[in-house]
Amino acid sequence: FARILKDRAFQASEVDRAAAFRAAAEAYETVFAQTRASFPAVNAATLRLLAGDMEEARSLAGRVLAHPDLAGGTYWEAATRAEARLVLGDAASAGTDLAEARRLVGDNWGDLSSTGRQVSRLLDAPPLAHLPREELLAALRPPRVAHLTGEGAGEGLASLFRERDVGFAVVALWSEGSIAAAEAALAARIELTVVLPFDQSGFLAHAKAHVPPQEASRRQACVADARSVIAVTADGDHVDERLVEYAAVVAKGLALTRAARLSTDCVDLPAPPTSPRTPDLLEEVSPKAGRAEPVRELRAILFADAKGFSKLPESELPVFWSRFMTEMAGKLDAAGGDILFANTWGDAVFCVAARIEVAAELALAMQERAVELRREHPASPSLRIGLHHGPVFRGWDPVRKSIAYFGTQVSRAARVEPIVPPGDVYVTEPFAAVLAAGGAPGFATEYVGVLPLHKDYGEHRMYRLARR
Repeated sequence: FARILKDRAFQASEVDRAAAFRAAAEAYETVFAQTRASFPAVNAATLRLLAGDMEEARSLAGRVLAHPDLAGGTYWEAATRAEARLVLGDAASAGTDLAEARRLVGDNWGDLSSTGRQVSRLLDAPPLAHLPREELLAALRPPRVAHLTGEGAGEGLASLFRERDVGFAVVALWSEGSIAAAEAALAARIELTVVLPFDQSGFLAHAKAHVPPQEASRRQACVADARSVIAVTADGDHVDERLVEYAAVVAKGLALTRAARLSTDCVDLPAPPTSPRTPDLLEEVSPKAGRAEPVRELRAILFADAKGFSKLPESELPVFWSRFMTEMAGKLDAAGGDILFANTWGDAVFCVAARIEVAAELALAMQERAVELRREHPASPSLRIGLHHGPVFRGWDPVRKSIAYFGTQVSRAARVEPIVPPGDVYVTEPFAAVLAAGGAPGFATEYVGVLPLHKDYGEHRMYRLARR
């Protein structure tokens, strides 16, 4: 509960933030009183400082430094000591502890970036504005993430990895250059993520059928030795050069989101590529051409659901449709022609957007209006929204006599919404990656973990969408 209050405090408006920090601090103080552990105590100290309660903050920090839990030599002990010393304004001693923490972290870079975010928030507070911020944070910066462009990859890549302090790399595996870049990263013992245009088995089968055995073996080795393998679609039987372009966009975005998660930098190696673009898969399907073959497009997909709708009494259903759904329809209308398809049944909304930033803005606008409606009408339901991006089919629906969108990626998008906490917007990793690769301003994605999708649709890395 204390952690939830802390997260909400950082998301609160400037007017409400001090009170929110104070409420979170009180929750951590309660935990400290019950457990006598140093972790809730140092969190309470930091939150008190952020709330402006300097006397309480310094008192708690002093108790942290005197705590017997911190007498050892582990990473978290050093990080906790550093945080308490910063609350007290002792930059020199905090710097020594941060350097010790970096030495002890091993390859637990997530722990290091977590500490980095906490320290960064602390150093943003006005009482600590005089401290050497960049110098202190430098000790907590993990190795860089490299987006391997596959352009001109050669022996020089190994030296670039060392010069740029690269510890992680992402590459879209397809061309000869991308294979060479992946091999260079593996030889340098860099944690590698490969992005494939379709599923792993299909990719290896395609290589076996289309390139010499030695080249197929190189591709198989890259996939086998990579830390993680991500396919942008499962359609190995539907090979399309545009999927290769799309995988390159996702790879660039994954490198950016990984760097953001680790609080480090992202670099393009061996040379900056041209700006990645989402391949243009716009092809006309005439509404009159009922027998026309479906075509594949890269689209953003939104599913929204009003939680609690099924429990509404019959007498309130007309009000729900005339008020809540009318407001949601207004947000769809505001997006204009960028909404290529929209449908609803009961309390659910399904739509397909031409551009990813339109889908992101629509989801947040719908969610914000739903929150306002609950304030105006407490019985109004909460909204859950899930977003995905990927290749979908556009074709003719012979039953409804209209254009329709379908495919495995639509099914995946539908499985996201049920796992979203009411009041939130969750997006899949491909959505977060393409949004980052496009440099869309005004949006931020926060990693929330590997979550099982609804109806046993597998586990996937998920992100929370918010305004930047």
